[in-house]
Amino acid sequence: MTASLSTSIGTLTLERPTILASGILGISLNIFERLYRAGAGAVVTKSLSKEPWDGYANPTIFSVKGGGWLNAVGLSNPGAPNFAKMITSNKDVPIIVSLVGSVEDDFDFMVKQFENCKVSAYELNLSCPHVAKVGLEVGDDVELVKKIVKKVKSLTDVPVIAKVGLGTTNYLDTVSAACDAGADGITAINTIRAMA
Repeated sequence: MTASLSTSIGTLTLERPTILASGILGISLNIFERLYRAGAGAVVTKSLSKEPWDGYANPTIFSVKGGGWLNAVGLSNPGAPNFAKMITSNKDVPIIVSLVGSVEDDFDFMVKQFENCKVSAYELNLSCPHVAKVGLEVGDDVELVKKIVKKVKSLTDVPVIAKVGLGTTNYLDTVSAACDAGADGITAINTIRAMA
């Protein structure tokens, strides 16, 4: 007899408990399929915005004298409408779509792009420290966090996960705001801001 490793997030049940975090591997259905076959329980997409974003020019990662690394990719992505077209043929892979925006309407627009896709959950990136007017700046506004989570919850039946970070607001206040608004889970944490 084999022990079950299944786990659940809200209504989403995964056969395996490992989830590939949002990042540079979260860019194509082909990669998602390979990662799923290799043992990932689910894959989180790179954070997607309403429109394509170029992100920052290379190098986006560099070493620091004395040890350590700094990174700032700048949320480069093809945009939610383009990405939705790329994953419409998904049948098997549990995909958690990561979204980043400034206001409720951004998230409303993006969730609607995925209506014809097999999406297992949404992750709301309220924590990227590198790009102005999104991510951590949004996550530091607990009232806006509540509004965004409520908006996305009203648009979908799949779990909604809030990705929160260490900003200027008390971390637990942001977590509480997301949970009070109905978030099914919390992704903790994002990249920590290394430079002011």
